[in-house]
Amino acid sequence: MSDSTPPPSVLTTEELASQEILSGVDFHAVAAVLQHCPTRRLNAGDWLLTKGQPNKRMYFMLSGKLGIFLDDPSEPPLIHVEPGQTVGEMSVIDGSPASAHVVAIDASRLLEVDDRTFWNLVSVSHRFSINLLQLLARRMRHSNMNLRKVTLLGRELERNANVDPLTTLNNRRWWDDKFARLVERANRSEQSLSLLVLDIDYFKKYNDQYGHIAGDIVLKHVGKTLLRNLRSMDIAARLGGEEFVIALPMTDYVGARAAAERLRTEVKADKVQSADGEHLPAVTVSVGVAVIQSAESAQDFFSRADAALYRAKESGRDRVETWASPLK
Repeated sequence: MSDSTPPPSVLTTEELASQEILSGVDFHAVAAVLQHCPTRRLNAGDWLLTKGQPNKRMYFMLSGKLGIFLDDPSEPPLIHVEPGQTVGEMSVIDGSPASAHVVAIDASRLLEVDDRTFWNLVSVSHRFSINLLQLLARRMRHSNMNLRKVTLLGRELERNANVDPLTTLNNRRWWDDKFARLVERANRSEQSLSLLVLDIDYFKKYNDQYGHIAGDIVLKHVGKTLLRNLRSMDIAARLGGEEFVIALPMTDYVGARAAAERLRTEVKADKVQSADGEHLPAVTVSVGVAVIQSAESAQDFFSRADAALYRAKESGRDRVETWASPLK
């Protein structure tokens, strides 16, 4: 039988480099995501996946050999899974049960990647998403799968590559591209565009005192509060850590300041609950506000809003500060 308590993974650069799905990725970013994933050992004859049973894990083959069987495992396998290949990703993507039995042919060692880590990989590495899509496309062609399903899977991968899996807001990769285009459009049309940069106050202390699970709940809470209080034309994203950004098209200084104060008040007033319904301490946010200046670059525009945020934090936090004049 397989080990019941997989040990933490100790991956070498060579093992990462051997994975087809990691070809061309930034190993530093990927290693940071994978470092907490456990390894799993199977003896010959051990079952990894059972057809029709739920599966929420993808496996990287590090050594050994697996067989994929559509029906009777006593018959020859449909295909083999060798070191450098992966198995289980289809179930993680579309939430479907395992479509085949997967059994160890030889003693095998695998890296076990749960669904949350999988989507984090998609988020941090665009190259990983491309490799995954190409891998699935090859498998779909080989299996004569419907072209419509390929398209839907591609859209799902693209969506998740642009979305922060914790808060469901757009992520930094998406924001950097979108914000640059918003600034270009505002400069061209000479329409108002405002920017809010928001930071959760004393988030590190909150994490240290109440734990990372509570910290994750707070991040989700803030993300939901932002979405609930913005217009359909407004754009919000999580830059990373406890920092968020909101772009407000066709909004001048007065409107931006009012929106920032409303968000600050709502975050502070909303109750934060743990998964079991227990009330957690409320959090506050500091907000920096800037309104675009004529022919201003995206970098300078963001820098002014970020400087206003710094001023809000230096002035005591739980407040809104603005920086209307361009940088000198």
